[in-house]
Amino acid sequence: MGGYTKAQSDALFLLQTVDRMCVQENIRYSLSGIALVWQEYGFDFDMLNPNTLSVCLLYEDYVRLTEMLEKRKEVLGILVANYENRENFDTLSTWIFREEECLLPEGRGGDEIYYRTPLFLQPVYYAGRTERDYKKAEKEMAAVFRLLNARAPLPHKRWFSGLKKKYGRMRARICRMQRIKKNPSIRELNRKLAEGGERGGGENGKEEGYLIFRNEEGRISKLSADEFHVRRVRFMSVDTYVFADSRKIAERNYPHLLKPPDGRASDLLLQGGRNLRKVQLIQLEMMVEIDRICRKYGLKYNIAFGTLLGAVRHKGFIPWDDDADINMPYEDYEKLKQVIEQEIDHEKYYFRVQEKEADCNITYAHLKRNGTVYTKPGRDGFRYHPGVYIDIVPIFNGAPNLLLHSIQTRICWFFRTACWAHMGAESERKFWKKRYYRLLAKIGNKRAYRLFIKYASMCRHKRGKMLFLNGLDRSPYNIAFVKRECFEQPVELEFEGHLFYAPADYGHVMEYCYGKDYMMYPPLISRKPKNNALVRLDGV
Repeated sequence: MGGYTKAQSDALFLLQTVDRMCVQENIRYSLSGIALVWQEYGFDFDMLNPNTLSVCLLYEDYVRLTEMLEKRKEVLGILVANYENRENFDTLSTWIFREEECLLPEGRGGDEIYYRTPLFLQPVYYAGRTERDYKKAEKEMAAVFRLLNARAPLPHKRWFSGLKKKYGRMRARICRMQRIKKNPSIRELNRKLAEGGERGGGENGKEEGYLIFRNEEGRISKLSADEFHVRRVRFMSVDTYVFADSRKIAERNYPHLLKPPDGRASDLLLQGGRNLRKVQLIQLEMMVEIDRICRKYGLKYNIAFGTLLGAVRHKGFIPWDDDADINMPYEDYEKLKQVIEQEIDHEKYYFRVQEKEADCNITYAHLKRNGTVYTKPGRDGFRYHPGVYIDIVPIFNGAPNLLLHSIQTRICWFFRTACWAHMGAESERKFWKKRYYRLLAKIGNKRAYRLFIKYASMCRHKRGKMLFLNGLDRSPYNIAFVKRECFEQPVELEFEGHLFYAPADYGHVMEYCYGKDYMMYPPLISRKPKNNALVRLDGV
């Protein structure tokens, strides 16, 4: 479809496929969620995230349609995914995707769908004749998903985190215990909702009463049974259906969507998963290069954060992750800075540090790929290399006691923010935060960086505990994440077919970073790239 990005074209192809089949089989459906709002209010489709398009159907029609799509998927050129045929797929909906060439190696097929643009098919259940019946169905649906999405809270939060946060953490623990005890099931929830409709709804739920469905944002939507009437409209380049009284339904169920976003969706979403995978493979190439240099010169490092979690849980990149992280002891980090310029191919790579760029805003290093762009919008006026990168982060010698550690950490956090403030002020939307960043920016990023390094490296003695200052809202002290033995006695983990160094006690490291349930996939709504990025890969 001309004039659209890859993801937009895929989403419209899927919508057109569903529409044709529904018209042929006399099945009623309507756009729902963000697609319904944008169609009704005439928002600019160039700003629409195509990975959020959804349609809803009465449950009996939903079952008919999904069965037909499953039988004809090879002819239609689509894939069909739901809780019946996918693990870690906690949704009542069915997702369909355009069939394409596989991007992942053999053995990782379960993650393939997260690189593709979906269309969501949402079943609408009859919820009863009265408001009380609806509230009961709503409560049951919300309770099941609350338990399914329950995760252990992150450990080692600050003791002064506030009553609201403490209450949230306590609630998370209780929900997790209930999930383990009750073992909630999407299959069982679907059965109960469907049986409720069969008992009280009549044919297709057409009698007076209420309808209920849950969208992919996790919001439960409400309809009157007599509101499921549709009209024909033109959505982008596809003829489709929306509710006859779509504005009323949108205002009731999607008030948070009635104001369009300020800018375009991320290129990672607009350009489709193939581009995301290409970014990941460029990052992998740079990881291999850093590993080669470190092994040659005997430098210590570990893969970290999402990269480590990907190695443990996926044997490669987390499908929706768009960065790569490496940690190094500060003394090895300094040695790397000395040798890397003579080792890398300067036509392909650029080593980014504060000393080399006027507007550098980081307190660590990047290895970047020349000929690429991977940056945030609104940074055209800054002097820096905008390419695809991997993070190379130093970990410093630790303080002798917790009090000095806490003071040192907060001083360094202040100067870390000051180093970043001149860029942060440009993108910050909140008035007082913007003013604060502009005041901090007067320190100057170069001076702020020098002060950061001064206080971060003030402890000269190599203790067993180390100091991490980048990327967390916590200050880890004397735990597995910052133990020197993580670097002295690493293990090798497979990542995208290569072996990289990782902490020997990576289980406890993952627990600190992501909680005890780190092996669980996040809720479906979170399985997408988080960065709002401008991406150009034409030079690779």
